[in-house]
Amino acid sequence: EVVAEKTHLVLRGPEGQELKLALGKDYQPHAIGGNGKASGPIVFAGYGITAEKQKYDDYAHLDVEGKVVLIIRREPQQNDPHSVFDGQDVTEHSYVRTKLELAKKHKAAAVLLVNDPYSTKKEDVLTSPDQFGSRGLKIPFAHVSQKVVNEMLAVSPLKAGENGELNTLAKVEAKLDENLQTLSQPLQGWSADIEST
Repeated sequence: EVVAEKTHLVLRGPEGQELKLALGKDYQPHAIGGNGKASGPIVFAGYGITAEKQKYDDYAHLDVEGKVVLIIRREPQQNDPHSVFDGQDVTEHSYVRTKLELAKKHKAAAVLLVNDPYSTKKEDVLTSPDQFGSRGLKIPFAHVSQKVVNEMLAVSPLKAGENGELNTLAKVEAKLDENLQTLSQPLQGWSADIEST
């Protein structure tokens, strides 16, 4: 049960923007994260996956200690039958619990999860508070809308290569799927302040 009065998520941008997100519309906290509060700069960490067998690591060369990690739901190359992530089957790397435990291991302050565009072509739905289980992992965790993430990317696009810029979530997903090269990096100038009860 989410206590609305004691729950908030505010994003602050490089030009002094302040996005006060609406509970149930722009974001949804989850029981699996447990109660707590955190604030810190936002770092994009791809799908939030470290997969040795697949030689894919979103956390390679990325310092997320004390930071708010933004990750995409599920895993790369979902539509590719030849994907190293068991083709079109789901691997354990796509589980939310796996991603949260990994973020916690890397000492992240909080985790924001956004739906992958591939599996939400028709509608970007926020999941219910207990969707991922109720055993709290003691790391503030919220599901945020693609609209919110796209607003941040429009201001602070992710850098890809020499002069590539990715200013939408769909472009970010396509680039990750294309070559499985991680795009993990700080979301320049953005920070988050989260509390869930």
